[in-house]
Amino acid sequence: MISPTKAGEMFFEPLKYKKEDFNENSLVLSLLSNKSINIDDAVWKKDATLTKGFPCQIRFLKAGDEVVNKKEVTLYRLDIKRLEDIPDKEMEILNTVFLESSVIKVWVSKEGNNIVKISINYKGLEYIITEHV
Repeated sequence: MISPTKAGEMFFEPLKYKKEDFNENSLVLSLLSNKSINIDDAVWKKDATLTKGFPCQIRFLKAGDEVVNKKEVTLYRLDIKRLEDIPDKEMEILNTVFLESSVIKVWVSKEGNNIVKISINYKGLEYIITEHV
């Protein structure tokens, strides 16, 4: 379940997913799992999926080094392209947000190689996902 917090609770409902909605190549699952992630800078990875086996290509572009929550991190821009043409009315909201975002930023811990923060710009709003600290 993906739930909004603070002011977001007034505007958005939680998104609920089942384990079957993801597979081992799921980008969404790897971004939110807090597990170590292997990133090849500036290389298109073609075997990724979003939810429900929705095939896509992803590419991480290194943008620099920063400190987030007292952790040394590397900032990446994440680009996503769909591989198959699927009618928009059949896409789930999570797939739509990832594919139609103007900028997706991902901060990866240098120590554990896990994601500590994600920023998604969608329709003029910025959505931020952070690990619990």
